[in-house]
Amino acid sequence: MKYLKILIATFIFSLNITYAQNTVVNRNPFVLKIPIDGKKYYKQEIKSSPYFIKGNDF
Repeated sequence: MKYLKILIATFIFSLNITYAQNTVVNRNPFVLKIPIDGKKYYKQEIKSSPYFIKGNDF
């Protein structure tokens, strides 16, 4: 019975996380920085953009 309660609580918690992720329409802007070697790196600013494309698909 104890394991059943833990399983149900975990399932409900995961549903809440999934629902919360679907409510965010735009991703936050960030800077992509990838090291090439010890001295050089690739850097690009990524602008805020929608998570959804045409047809509301991810």
